[in-house]
Amino acid sequence: MTEQVQRREQPQARFWQEKKRYAGLFKNMKALQTLRSPKALLQRFRLDYNKALTFGLWGAGGAALSSLLSEQFANHGRSTSLAQSVFEVGLWFGIIGAFIALAILAAQSFYLKRGFRDLKPLLVGAGLGLIAGAVAGSIAQLVYGIGGQGEFLRIICWGIAGGLLGIVLSLRIPNLGRLRGLQGGALGGVIGGCLFILFAWIFGGAVGRLIGTAAIGFFIGLMIVIAETAFREAWLEIHYNAHEIRNVSLGPEPVSIGSDANACTIYLRKAPPVACRFKLQDGRIHCQDAISGAEETLQPGEQKQIGDVRVLVRAAGAFTIAKTLPPATDGKFSLHLPDRRISLSLATRLTAHEIPGLEAQSSNDVVAEVNSNPNDPGMMGLQNCSRRSWEVLLTDGTRRTIESGRSIKLAAGTKIDFGVVQGEIT
Repeated sequence: MTEQVQRREQPQARFWQEKKRYAGLFKNMKALQTLRSPKALLQRFRLDYNKALTFGLWGAGGAALSSLLSEQFANHGRSTSLAQSVFEVGLWFGIIGAFIALAILAAQSFYLKRGFRDLKPLLVGAGLGLIAGAVAGSIAQLVYGIGGQGEFLRIICWGIAGGLLGIVLSLRIPNLGRLRGLQGGALGGVIGGCLFILFAWIFGGAVGRLIGTAAIGFFIGLMIVIAETAFREAWLEIHYNAHEIRNVSLGPEPVSIGSDANACTIYLRKAPPVACRFKLQDGRIHCQDAISGAEETLQPGEQKQIGDVRVLVRAAGAFTIAKTLPPATDGKFSLHLPDRRISLSLATRLTAHEIPGLEAQSSNDVVAEVNSNPNDPGMMGLQNCSRRSWEVLLTDGTRRTIESGRSIKLAAGTKIDFGVVQGEIT
């Protein structure tokens, strides 16, 4: 009887597993739909420009250093024995993989101001990078030595090595995800592999390998950040000041903030050892106070002050916003932009970072502010604090131009063209 029940349950279990898998694919397609517009793509990648450049430059530095070290003994597959050439090329790939992984993880610590107080995660990542590179290099040389010679094969193998490194880095970078790490690393490896062959042909010898290897490290680091940015659902914006912002992806793995660099994802000097933890679960953004244990659900656009920094919660598009945000009620308004939704309350200030394309009139970087009507304190409006006019479409179809210093009444359904981006009051 028990075996019959198990046989009936097995197809049902497989059905739900397949449904879950296809639901995940559909979710990725929904994310891709938000990226169809080139303007939306540029706007999203602009948020992580500094992060991508940091990871790329550190990856290039680590790869270049590994090339210098390996040149002392590497024979690059010119040994007479196939087994020996497989070992040597595998070792060469492995050293490069270890240094790229170490450098990108060091860039992660540098980017989040954690420093290098705990070297264990970096060393573990380097060890895994060594294994990933050695496996890819050995397979490449084995196939190449048997008879599959050709530059295309080398490019594919660099892509495999980059993909494996991406998976390794996803184990250490919070909420990067295995798939995004694989995609970004593989694409970076392919692009870098093409440049490696080009530079080896132009410069030749050790110089060509040095520049080519640096290009591989640069593009692996760069493309991992781009893949993370393109497909993430929600993230935190850490505002240290008006000009220094860090972005950290949210997901099922908690993102902790505090002054204990060994225990926290984001290091803050003037904060408790672990101040709070954020995570994205079941389409909702949760924030837990690590001291009191209290937990609350946050909406995209909401912010928290932790120590001397401001932490903003962001969402990646209408799909995520629809799941995490209920419609505005009880006189509460939000500004719905293409990639985020910002809660509007009295004295809320929006900067040029939040509304790209606008330039502030003053040095405080504020381009819009919610204020009250002097004649009717219960009526709120959005004041134009930027240098350019806004084009507004009211709910009755009337169009208005809001000059600098003027305000538009907050009313659900009002659409505002800021120039580079468009928004709607909800």
